[in-house]
Amino acid sequence: MNEIISTVLGNVASEPRHVVGENGPPRTSFRLASTTTRFDQGLQGYVDGHTTWLTVTCWRGLAFNVAQSLQKGRPVIVHGTLHVREWTDGDRSGREVELDATSIGHDLRRGRTTFARVTRPVADRTLISGGVPGTDAGGGTAVPGSPDGFGAGPGNDAVDRPGEAPDVPPEEGEGAAA
Repeated sequence: MNEIISTVLGNVASEPRHVVGENGPPRTSFRLASTTTRFDQGLQGYVDGHTTWLTVTCWRGLAFNVAQSLQKGRPVIVHGTLHVREWTDGDRSGREVELDATSIGHDLRRGRTTFARVTRPVADRTLISGGVPGTDAGGGTAVPGSPDGFGAGPGNDAVDRPGEAPDVPPEEGEGAAA
């Protein structure tokens, strides 16, 4: 079966909902609104066109990172597999457009962001046991010695912080005490 791989630019239209089920992999989903714009010669400016609504679903490690990184209203770029599902409910019927995400990032044309690397084994244990703050999984569990409480602790190189050098002892002759 052929899959439709697609990249969609839009805004997060609902707060991401993070679920860690007992029998299934971690999942985060949210609604995405993508509105076309075009230049109107008469107005000499851009006008909004049609809005396409999608449900974005993220799985496993991506689900944890999305739950920690995205909020309603943020501009994002989502890449993944597109599915169109038809539904009926009594007298009503319609189509649902879904995107199983493989990659998501903030749209840097419209702002800036900071990146923090997460080492998956530590992050998964931390988030599964304590959940993600503000989600269905419960309150978070801090890792001792971690400034943000998630994924970093003594002996773990789980988070890269902008502007900070890693805790590496200086080499001999580079400021080390003789």
